[in-house]
Order: sequence, then C-alpha cells, then structure tokens
Amino acid sequence: MNSKPFFSIIIPNFNKGRLLKKAVDSVLSQTYKNWECIIVDNFSSGYDERYLKYISRHSSIKVLYLNNNGIIARSRNLGIKSTNVNSDWICFLDSDDSWKANKLEEVAKYSNSYDFIFHSQFPIPLFYLFTSPSYFGKKNHIISYSKLLNNGNIINTSSVSVRKISVESVGLFNEGRNFIAWEDFDLWLRLAKVNIRFKRLSKFLGFSLYGYKNVTNPKTKLMTAVNFSKIYFPNFLNHNLPAWNIYSQLSSEVRLDMVELFTLFKRKEFDSLGFLFKFRIIILAICKKFY
Repeated sequence: MNSKPFFSIIIPNFNKGRLLKKAVDSVLSQTYKNWECIIVDNFSSGYDERYLKYISRHSSIKVLYLNNNGIIARSRNLGIKSTNVNSDWICFLDSDDSWKANKLEEVAKYSNSYDFIFHSQFPIPLFYLFTSPSYFGKKNHIISYSKLLNNGNIINTSSVSVRKISVESVGLFNEGRNFIAWEDFDLWLRLAKVNIRFKRLSKFLGFSLYGYKNVTNPKTKLMTAVNFSKIYFPNFLNHNLPAWNIYSQLSSEVRLDMVELFTLFKRKEFDSLGFLFKFRIIILAICKKFY
C-alpha cells in the first residue's frame, strides 16, 4: 500500500462567500501536502465568483462548474469522477466547514489499515454537541450497517476520508431527489453493507456550521427522516421506527410549529421513545412556546 497516500478533497459550493475562503484556507494550511482540491461550484455570483477565479490559479486546486439543480450529490459525484488518476483517497469538505491544519496528517497515519476514516467536528453553534447524534457516546466508535440503521447518521460528511476504490465499488452518491440532505448517510450505509473497515478518530479535527442556510434546518431534517423511513423501513409503522428517526421527525415538527405540546403525549411515536428523547422534545416544545 501507498505509504504516502494521495488525497482528493471535494468541496461543493454555492454562494457561501467568505466561508468558502475559510474552507479552502484550511486545506491550504494542511501540514500534509500530498493532495489536490476540487471545488465544484453551482455557478455562484459575487464574492464567490471572484474568489474562484483567483484561487483556480493554484496548482493543486481545480474549479469545476455544474448546475446541480439543488442536488449536491451531483456536485460531489462530478468531483469524484474528476480526481487525479493517482488519487487513493476521497475527502469531503462542505464549503461552510473547515479543518484543523493537522487533519490530513492524522488521517494518513491510519490509511494503510482502514478504508473509511472519520472524526469529530466542533459544531457551530456549540449546543449541537448535545443535540446531534454525531456527538453521542462510545457506541459510535464501532460502525456497522445495523448500528448505523439503529443509531442514525453519526458521521459528519466534512470529517470523512474514504478509499476511492471503495466509493466507486458501491456507485458513488445517489442523485435521486428523495435522497436530498441524506445522500451521505445512504452512501455510508451502502459502504457498511459491504463490510469496509471503519475507523473513528476521537480527536476534533474540524469545524461544522449548523442551521444557517444549510440542510440542517428543521424542514430538511423532517424531510430527511421521512424519506429515509420510506426507503429503509417501508413496512414499519411510525412508532416502530428507530428512536433517532422518530425523534428527528417529532423534534422537527415542534420546531416548525406543526404540533402542540399537549398532542405529543397522545402519539404512539412519542410514547415509544426513551426518557432522554422525550425530555429533549418537551424542553424544545416549551422553549418554542415561550420564546
């Protein structure tokens, strides 16, 4: 195996302004230098357009343009297909996220022993440390198909480095519209199903922005949970779905003012949840009502 792997970093972008520059700067600052960066832009304007013209002069950065019609999987797939022939690994980085300077150096240490390496990201705002499954407990260190189904997507896309041949073997990201906002989770599940070797690094090696003009808002979170359950659990009644999926649906409904607190107690889905999930939803509903 390659003792010094070559990383291809894929950054999809649309009008993220100076957040894009911050993401690219975090790539340029990497202490590990054997990489290329492919930015796939959805015909941004203004600052992004000017910045991309400037940064495309860098010898290790390639800028591609694609009208993805709101399907980010198309942008990521184009990036993967455009990687250097010598590329060993694919790294994903959203254009509103960033990495610490030692991220690739840390990943490279484990590249001969694993096929899929990910790590923790500091969430912005920080309260997502307590609400996102990406930050829950030791159980997340062991990754398997069944654990992903039952625990939800505990893998942050911007933390992922995956062997290129592994991604190609399962057919890249699904570009169907009903996979929007969870095309990454679907890919992780397909990879887990063929028993590739996962490694979670316990270190925080990056920063991820949540909730601001991205797919982590409650509307898309609700859509994601519903579409996931239709595809992976088509014959399940709502109250028999995995707890994370029920929580995602109910908490999103609360945030979108689709359900009142007193009606929650009458729903079988709510009754099927454990204490902590129930407590989070009740607190969320109370805060929503009075603030």
